[in-house]
Amino acid sequence: MQLRCLAACILLSASAAWSATQVAISDAIVVSNVSRLGINLAENNYYDSPSMKVTDTKNFEGIAYRQCHEGTLFTNGFGTWRTGSNIYTGSNIYIDSGWAALMVGGTYRILSGNVAGTTGTIVAVSNIYMMTWNTDQSNDVPFFVLDKAVALPGGQPQRGAGFMVEKFVLDGGYLNGTYDGYWLQTNCFLLTGDVSPNSWGVGALNMVGATNRAHFRMATVGQSIAEANGPYRVTFRARKTTAAPVLWVNLDAGIQTNAPVALSTSWTDYSYVMTVTNATGTANPRFTFYVTNGNVLVDDVCVEKLFDPSPVAYTMATFAALTNMRPGILRWVQMGGNTVSNTIFDQLHQYAYLDDPSTVGPNGAAVKEEYGMHEFLELCEEVGAESWYNLPGALDPPEIAQFMEYIAGPSNVGMGKIRA
Repeated sequence: MQLRCLAACILLSASAAWSATQVAISDAIVVSNVSRLGINLAENNYYDSPSMKVTDTKNFEGIAYRQCHEGTLFTNGFGTWRTGSNIYTGSNIYIDSGWAALMVGGTYRILSGNVAGTTGTIVAVSNIYMMTWNTDQSNDVPFFVLDKAVALPGGQPQRGAGFMVEKFVLDGGYLNGTYDGYWLQTNCFLLTGDVSPNSWGVGALNMVGATNRAHFRMATVGQSIAEANGPYRVTFRARKTTAAPVLWVNLDAGIQTNAPVALSTSWTDYSYVMTVTNATGTANPRFTFYVTNGNVLVDDVCVEKLFDPSPVAYTMATFAALTNMRPGILRWVQMGGNTVSNTIFDQLHQYAYLDDPSTVGPNGAAVKEEYGMHEFLELCEEVGAESWYNLPGALDPPEIAQFMEYIAGPSNVGMGKIRA
């Protein structure tokens, strides 16, 4: 890239004695081979940043809870300094929310000191009143009881120790933080252990429409932000669990099928193309799944805008804008307690994850990444930019090995197959 002189005329008028400064313009190259500026990418969502061809997914899988703590390590446990006080009661939100109790049966890894690398099981979580950050601060905090004693110098507690806790509740399901209402109707329930042989996970949604209609909705994009009109492919897996339920996939703004889904008692993969035709103004077209007259299991739901010419998972509008700006680097920051597999895979093949202690459970504050590292690296390659991908900070050594296998392993082995 070459930096050429830019046309400019600077008028200095602070004093009548000053005269205008004339800048000579030429085609002479002043500096060549300069480094191009980088761009930091942000989240994608349906209402203000529709950067992906896939506009919505639901897989009803579980949640990975993982968090790193600083605190005091004892021979029999760890007291965290992360106090997180409730603004109304002053009590510890780790305790109030159920996060601390959830960690019973989870695993730990000691991150610092003479016993760094020690792993085991959290056998109990109690409360302890202790000094936290300094002598002026003492709080009720969770105390993670270890499954085995650890040898500390002189048997004395180690302040400022690092400690990672995690628990994968992969059979508990996840409902995208939705509650009874617009996005998910109340008689929809998570179910595990009955999924399609083609599904990668263990969870599905049980839509109980035997007495009242069950429904959930899937998003497209807002017409005021991007072009919502056009064809979409809706894919999902389903099977009926009662004699004669009726499943409809309804589009609220356009052309759709006029017949219910032909259901089987065996898991079946379905694919429909529906066209949004009359989205104007601030319209946000939705696809709604309805079940009446019985019960249906649904899984791995995906909505994708068709015929977008972009060579990557991002829309042509996003790809063209980045290509025109010619960034030298694209950066994507991963924060919190995510895992390597979640980091790499696309959203349909991720578990939700949570390191925020405020809420736990399927309707809690867990999140998914809007796009995976593999999709991001493909974007960088096509745009001609170097990649600056920030991995989440709470990774353990086996995951680092898994990541290195993805980056540099043979194309016929493990994670290397995904990269290839």
